[in-house]
Amino acid sequence: MFKTCVRLQPTLREYESNLGSSSGSLRQSLEKLGMDIRFGTSGWRAIIADEFTFANVRLVIQGICRYLTISEQRSGGKLVIGHDSRFMGEAFAAAAADIGASSGFEVL
Repeated sequence: MFKTCVRLQPTLREYESNLGSSSGSLRQSLEKLGMDIRFGTSGWRAIIADEFTFANVRLVIQGICRYLTISEQRSGGKLVIGHDSRFMGEAFAAAAADIGASSGFEVL
């Protein structure tokens, strides 16, 4: 059975404005943008090029960095980014590392 869905991709500015409010969690912010992220035993469960895209990886990492900054009440710190051997894993990790570094974190 195939499921058809139309999803408008949020812009970075839309995502930042949703995260800017002090109330709500990362999950609530993503839900406002129509992103439903599910985690399994191996991490983020999504179809590459459908829900798991470079744009969505960047949005999620930026949200995580923002969450860490707000919850720790300081910017920076160390951020460990890893990847598995699946298709484009290293490239997705590199994109995540770029966002982490540009958010003031020391990426390991």
